[in-house]
Amino acid sequence: MMRYVWILGLLFFYGIGICQAPEKKIRFENNLIDLGSLKLKEKRKAVFRFVNETKIPLIITEGETSCGCTRVAYNKKPIKPQMKDSIVVTYEAKETGAFYKKVTIKSNAPQGDIVLSVKGIVK
Repeated sequence: MMRYVWILGLLFFYGIGICQAPEKKIRFENNLIDLGSLKLKEKRKAVFRFVNETKIPLIITEGETSCGCTRVAYNKKPIKPQMKDSIVVTYEAKETGAFYKKVTIKSNAPQGDIVLSVKGIVK
C-alpha cells in the first residue's frame, strides 16, 4: 500500500512540472541577421525587433559588442509588458572577408543575457 502512495506522489509532482506554463520572455523576430555583401568601409544596420512578453517592464542595461567594428543602440527607457521595440546593430566593414559578430544584450529579462548576431562578407 505504501508503495502505491509513493508512486502516486511522484506522479503528482511530475505532473505539476509538466503542467506549468512556459516562462514568459523577450521574443525576437530573429537573433541572426545576414547583412549580405558589403564594400570595404561601408556601414550597414541590422534591426532586431522584439516583443516584451514578460509581466514586468524590460530594462536594458548594456549592449556589449564583440569588436570595435560593431555598435549597438537600444531604448534606455523601460519597455512595458506586451510592447514592441527594437535594437539596432551597426557594422562597419574595416577588413575584407567573411564576418560573424555577436552583441550581448544585458537586461532584467527572465532568460538572462540575449545574444544577437550579424554576419556577411566584405569584398
